[in-house]
Amino acid sequence: MYIIPAVILSTALLLAMVLNLALKPAFSAKLTTTCMLIAVVGGLIYYSTGFAETTGDLMLSLIRTPLSVIRMFVGVNELSAISGSTLVSRPIGLVCFWLLHLLAFYSMASAAMITLGAEALRHLRLLLSRRGALTIIYGINDNSIDLGKECLAARDGSVVFVAENASASVVSDLNNLGMSVFIGQDAANSGDKTMRSLRVGKRKISV
Repeated sequence: MYIIPAVILSTALLLAMVLNLALKPAFSAKLTTTCMLIAVVGGLIYYSTGFAETTGDLMLSLIRTPLSVIRMFVGVNELSAISGSTLVSRPIGLVCFWLLHLLAFYSMASAAMITLGAEALRHLRLLLSRRGALTIIYGINDNSIDLGKECLAARDGSVVFVAENASASVVSDLNNLGMSVFIGQDAANSGDKTMRSLRVGKRKISV
């Protein structure tokens, strides 16, 4: 009876995690660090207690606990090894156990996506910028970047910078802040290709 709600909610949770990376990379980096810290502390508590109770051997617990915590970040759990522990003997304890593993794996996956999947996230961000309110800022300089940050902080849709050229480091910084960048002659001249990419139509546009 819970199959359909479980599938829907799980899918929604996964999409929320991915969209969070695309829309708010700076916030996502902080969230990743927080999730990692929570997972480490919680993992240490669960596994150290679990191994101490199930094995009754302090040295064995000291050796296995850090290994188990590290494995959490690659999607491996050792619930079977601590199944006799009081911490996982109740449903709420199991929920917290799996939540800690979710946070651990999410923190590792998001760190990998931020590092290795920057280009994919950039394309996803551009795709998302085609919907809802849009703020277009022509030119990239300190003042325009500050303006973009203010618009983004106001959460009034997407922010897109348009310029004829810009350094790769600046483009990367803007992408990390959650803003998109269109570079080139067509973009600077508001060419048809760029406008079609942004789907300028009935949506609210601020320039």
